[in-house]
Amino acid sequence: LYSVWTNKVFKPPLLFAAGCCFVGNVCYSLSFDSQSLTLLLLGRLLNGFGAARGIGRRYIADFVPKHHRTGASAAFVASSTIGMALGPILAAPLSGVRTTIGIGNAVLHLNEITLGGWVMALVWFLYAATTLFFFQEPTKAGDELAPPDPARLPRRSLNEGDLGESAPAESNDLATPLLAKKATKRKSRFRTVAAIGVCFLTLFVLKFVQQGFITSVANVGPGLFGWGADRSGVFLSSVNLSMLPVNFAVASLSYYISDRGMLLSADILGSVGCAVMLAIKGSLSVLRFTAGGVCVLAATVVMEAVSMSLMSKKLPKKYAAGTFNMGFLATEAGTLGRFAGNVASTMVGHLTGVATLPEVV
Repeated sequence: LYSVWTNKVFKPPLLFAAGCCFVGNVCYSLSFDSQSLTLLLLGRLLNGFGAARGIGRRYIADFVPKHHRTGASAAFVASSTIGMALGPILAAPLSGVRTTIGIGNAVLHLNEITLGGWVMALVWFLYAATTLFFFQEPTKAGDELAPPDPARLPRRSLNEGDLGESAPAESNDLATPLLAKKATKRKSRFRTVAAIGVCFLTLFVLKFVQQGFITSVANVGPGLFGWGADRSGVFLSSVNLSMLPVNFAVASLSYYISDRGMLLSADILGSVGCAVMLAIKGSLSVLRFTAGGVCVLAATVVMEAVSMSLMSKKLPKKYAAGTFNMGFLATEAGTLGRFAGNVASTMVGHLTGVATLPEVV
């Protein structure tokens, strides 16, 4: 829906997504007082339907110049990281609030279960109002907005060939055999498909690993370290906030280091982080778990920003301007990765006896 809608405009789908999230959070909070499972599920459905990450990704791909796109993608990932950090931090003070509000004959309970929904409903209302009054529809393609500054791009040319970034120039010589030209086109088309496939797979894998780590905190924290829900939340918030310097570094270094180099470095860092977190002989210290988690999340942050940028640069224009644009492909890859990560964590926990059958259900 959002992919098709953003072929023409951006503001209406942004407002629609905000409205879905606003109504969804209200339904979630009201389900506690009404004891309605239907209302709870409806709220969750609307919140999921209002997840419009693809709109932001497409905006970056369509209206940010190529030489700034990796930095803009890093800023996009940073904003998501801040949101993930603020959620658990907000839960701590709200957990101690327990009061009621009478509205006519109805009574609303404000507690650790419902307050989060009411706060988020307010946030989405403010977001919708800000979008309505201040967001302006873009009018020009990103590459027309500003020419690249050679002084800022001393080595950016390295990225032009990343993962098949640019097609080999075709010869204008009339003597060039027709078969040779066709072979060059086939090779260029294969490089394009391969590059997009690598980016899609990277986005899938990084979300798979990221979701697996986040989900594991709920089991590893209480099971091995004796953490409660509050401490686990603070841990996740702290780790996510520590990613902000990483995003800043990606945005700054994107002008000087090739995207391929950053992807390879992030892949190595993520592999090291996973190895550090392995429990040797059943033992795992808080230090190792924290260090490994920081390495894994740092790697996924770098890979997400760089892969988004590369996919937007490599996607053919006829697809970039249509339904199957970069925002759609990147969002679907991330959704599949998160789903697979949750399923894998649940099954591993059940098979190893970490999770009980009710938790698996």
